[in-house]
Amino acid sequence: MIKVIAAIRRRPGMTHQEYVKYITEVHGAIAAKNKMTVRKYVQNHVVDAAFGATGDPAHLNVLPRDSVTELWFDDMAGLALCFSDPYTREEIGPDGVHFSDLPTAISLLVHEGEPHGQESAPGMAKAMWFLKARENVEPEQFLAQWAEADVRAADASGLARRVSEPALVVDEAGGGAGYFGGHDMIRYDGLQTLWLEPGDPVAAIRGYEELFLKNQTEWLDSSRSFWLIATEHRIF
Repeated sequence: MIKVIAAIRRRPGMTHQEYVKYITEVHGAIAAKNKMTVRKYVQNHVVDAAFGATGDPAHLNVLPRDSVTELWFDDMAGLALCFSDPYTREEIGPDGVHFSDLPTAISLLVHEGEPHGQESAPGMAKAMWFLKARENVEPEQFLAQWAEADVRAADASGLARRVSEPALVVDEAGGGAGYFGGHDMIRYDGLQTLWLEPGDPVAAIRGYEELFLKNQTEWLDSSRSFWLIATEHRIF
């Protein structure tokens, strides 16, 4: 299956609480009325996050996020049908102005990989790490070093985890970038999904992060990468 992911921040003048309430009760309900070719729709409501790297002079590269949307499809044909459907264009899409800061949205298309380690369970926290490759790093090098860093960090930190395969930018023809907005935003190269044991999720991901980033400065742009911790809310 393939998955469209949109990392969104709330529109100006809206609180995070108001935003979460709106996307859950209003926007989610609009989407649930007509599922079209969407196989699964999950909202991840952000509860904590870290943006940029220690030592950055300012948060100029990345912006805070309030939620991450995940939409699953069987294939590209199903995705295209959904985003071209009149219900999407006339009902779901136009509702975005009521909650989303559209120019700053980030959208990705990912092929979800096979689970590694323990699957999610009740009480676990979910972390999502948006990874940006350094300039001039070839995709093959990025993938190889990402996999190596993950194995080392996950084995040493003991995290329960599930890893998604590298992210591909959703092109205009697929409907993603044009639909969510954010034409001029950073395009990310990978998305790491981590399931954290109950307790202190920030401490858990910090332990993983320290091991993951060790000696990895030549391929990962840490200043533009970011991670967030969220609670899952399944719409359908």
